[in-house]
Amino acid sequence: MLIRWVTERDIDAWRALSSEHDDVISPVQPDIGEWYSGFESYMARKIVQHEAVAATNQAASLLGAIAFSRAGNRITFFAVSKSADFHETAQKLLAFALRQLDTGKTISVNVPKSEHEIALAEKAFFERNGFVIYDGNALENGCPVLALARPPSD
Repeated sequence: MLIRWVTERDIDAWRALSSEHDDVISPVQPDIGEWYSGFESYMARKIVQHEAVAATNQAASLLGAIAFSRAGNRITFFAVSKSADFHETAQKLLAFALRQLDTGKTISVNVPKSEHEIALAEKAFFERNGFVIYDGNALENGCPVLALARPPSD
């Protein structure tokens, strides 16, 4: 598995990766268009700012992606392909992102508030990595999310 910066050539694959998880979002946010509001400009911005990372296999297929905000010290996108090994891919993506963020400050992430197995796996993954829920009633683009934060490390 290769962890590398996302480029403009990856936009279609990134969009497809995100769409793989529409079944996680649609039960809690029926207006999928609202969920994707601004996503195209978001992807372009993250690529230019070098704030998006992809996990790929030898065939260059996108196994997962993570995007973050250095200024906000938060993870802003996280998805692992349903065809990938969730734990291995997620761990490598998070490790890379944490090296880009300030671990001496609180780091935050939102995960969909859903009983779907993928949402539950994401929540459990972040909790295993030191994140705790600080707001169970947040919204992101009209979708209920759990806001998690990882306290500063010494």
